[in-house]
Amino acid sequence: MKVQNEMATKITVDTVQAAKSVSAFRNGITALTNSWKANEMAYRTAGDSLNALKSRYEGIGNVIELQKQKIDELKNR
Repeated sequence: MKVQNEMATKITVDTVQAAKSVSAFRNGITALTNSWKANEMAYRTAGDSLNALKSRYEGIGNVIELQKQKIDELKNR
């Protein structure tokens, strides 16, 4: 989660940097989504349905929070 927090604090008003920041948000969201999906699949493969669901729930929650940050930043611009 530290990487996403860094991305949120390095957003600037410069249009070139702003475009890079939005792109970084998208990349972070994609990476976070891929991560929780991989964790969920690993738990399912191991037969651990409870932790698979927990991984999915927490992963989706983290993605939602990052999406909210992205929306807030776009509103501020």
